[in-house]
Amino acid sequence: MLAGFLACGTAASYFAGEKLESDARKTWLNNAHADALVATDAAQSRINQLFLALRAVAVRFRPDVALNSSDLEAAAFNLEEWNLDVYPKSLAFAWRVTRNRRLDAEFKLGGKLGIYGNEGQRAPDIYESFPVAATSDSDVGLAIGTDLASNAGTHAVVSSAYRTPGEVTMGPAFRASDGSLCTLIGTAVQNGDEQGVLVAPMNLVDFVRDITSQQTPTGLRLRLSERETEKTEESVVKHLIGGVAPYKGSVKTFTIRLSNGQAKWGLHWDVMPSYRGGPRLGTADAVRYGGLIATVIAVIAFAMMLAENSVVSRRVEERTRELKQQRSFLELILRNISDPLAVADSTRRITRINSAFTRDFGYTQDEIEGRDGALAFADDAEFERVGRDIPDGSETTGDASFEARFRRKNGEVFSGEMVRSRIISETGHLVGYVSVVRDISVRKRAEEEMRHAMEAAESGNRAKSEFLANMSHEIRTPLNAIIGFSDIILSGAFGDIGNPKYADYVNDIHHSGQHLLSIINDILDISKIEAGSYKLDLEHIDLTDPALAALRIVNEQVRDAGLILEKHLADDLPMISADPTAVSRMLINLLSNAAKFTPAGGTVTLESVQRDDGSVVLSIADTGVGVRSEDIERILAPFGQVASAMSRDHQGTGLGLPITKWLIEEHGGRLELESAEMAGTRVSLVFPPSLVVGNAAPYQQSEISAG
Repeated sequence: MLAGFLACGTAASYFAGEKLESDARKTWLNNAHADALVATDAAQSRINQLFLALRAVAVRFRPDVALNSSDLEAAAFNLEEWNLDVYPKSLAFAWRVTRNRRLDAEFKLGGKLGIYGNEGQRAPDIYESFPVAATSDSDVGLAIGTDLASNAGTHAVVSSAYRTPGEVTMGPAFRASDGSLCTLIGTAVQNGDEQGVLVAPMNLVDFVRDITSQQTPTGLRLRLSERETEKTEESVVKHLIGGVAPYKGSVKTFTIRLSNGQAKWGLHWDVMPSYRGGPRLGTADAVRYGGLIATVIAVIAFAMMLAENSVVSRRVEERTRELKQQRSFLELILRNISDPLAVADSTRRITRINSAFTRDFGYTQDEIEGRDGALAFADDAEFERVGRDIPDGSETTGDASFEARFRRKNGEVFSGEMVRSRIISETGHLVGYVSVVRDISVRKRAEEEMRHAMEAAESGNRAKSEFLANMSHEIRTPLNAIIGFSDIILSGAFGDIGNPKYADYVNDIHHSGQHLLSIINDILDISKIEAGSYKLDLEHIDLTDPALAALRIVNEQVRDAGLILEKHLADDLPMISADPTAVSRMLINLLSNAAKFTPAGGTVTLESVQRDDGSVVLSIADTGVGVRSEDIERILAPFGQVASAMSRDHQGTGLGLPITKWLIEEHGGRLELESAEMAGTRVSLVFPPSLVVGNAAPYQQSEISAG
């Protein structure tokens, strides 16, 4: 009987010990699984922090302001003040460029689009590209001009983020240009006039090291893999960190799926024998050794239960602390958004506002909480109109942007621009809205004032043109009579004048009339130019003909000034397509200016030549007083004159050079002016090769001297 009792006791102790050992191992593994879940939650929490940080930066992008690399550097620097657990390596804006705009993008970015990781090699020409247009740090592979569509990992992110505005997308793993294993997160933004994606890379090795060092107990090791799809049987698995097989000596592996956008990770937690000192087998051994120590074993078991409860309590406290930190982080984001922001539930009743909303609208949190969103609009009709005018697709993309009239607490109505984003739960249900409002009253007033100013300017310009046209007829008709009759008197067509003094007076009248007519013609021409009604009459000409005609016209002026007039005209100039009247006008203006501002005894030279690039050039050089370099821009502007000892002795409107510059530019050419004070001036009329149509007949050079 004793033997039977002993056998029964031994058997009972053995089987009880086996059961306790099995339970202890199961509890040990359950704890490991719980720790793996906590660590996975911590990983997701860090990813959520990155998403929130990227959303906060994305708020800075607006259609009316284009951010550059300096702005992104400042944004990246500001992120360091937010006390995040993990930071992005850098920030960059990638501009979406379709194939038909690729050349424009390369011109704007200053070079060809490069392949990610090999920027010196031109990126493939595909239907859309995402070149980096602004970056906070070009040393991490996000250099200006790098096409993120040239890398499979980065392309998946920018393409998906661009097509899901309002969402933050994480992409599959890829090797960065510095060899590190990274993933990319991105969200669609509008940077000024350009649509694109705000992206930030994250180092996966540093991310895993941070999780395992801060959130994982000793003995729980992590391997990271990635799947192409959610379904196991259809997926190709890539093992990123830790290899394919579990770590040597591991007891159990827990695999937890973690999906964020295009990133579909498998977190493989290998439980090592050293995890938390191994399973608690003391109770089982004690039971095996006999019932005499059953009480001791019961006490030990009770103590173990208390220890386990303590672990669970600690985990709950840690999780609660993490949630409080996340809440504080969200509060920090709300306080730092400069525009009014309101959060509403699915029925559009306001649940939360930021300090900027209180500042601009006048409502406090207590005053507005639970009230209908229509309260902020000018009236119910405006609120309903906004609901009807939301752009197509906004209910699926999550975002809507529109202009509306809003009302402050004091009754003041103002114009504003609102961006509204939908809040979608993990199950896909609509739970609320986030709306950001910007006051655009100043911009609206400026646009209205600009419109009135433009209308006034156009009305004034029409009145000026009509006045000048009427005055030209009224002035030139009697002026032509004065010039004609004075010319008849000077020629003595009907007899001698008599007193020589009258001849001098008539000569003065004749010259003054011609000068006044020249001024009127200049003013009318500049008016036509400003109104866009001056038209060129192009024909095939030999530039030698208008050059000789201009020399004959100014010859008397040059002779009276006591100057030497030289010409060096090439005998093999080609025919060009030009307006002969305009060419003569340009040469007369330049020759008259040269004669006017060259002291007696000086030289005025007219030259023609065809340059190596095929352009034909007419140049007028003088040995006059010249122009200071800082005054050149002034004399090329209408009515621009430079006061000097020479210019004060001569009349003029200051329109000759501006008219000449406009005429040569209308021909597709340019005016080149080289001058230095008291060292003479050279003005060149450059006719482009596109105007050349044939060779002119040979012309022999000669010289005309005056004075």
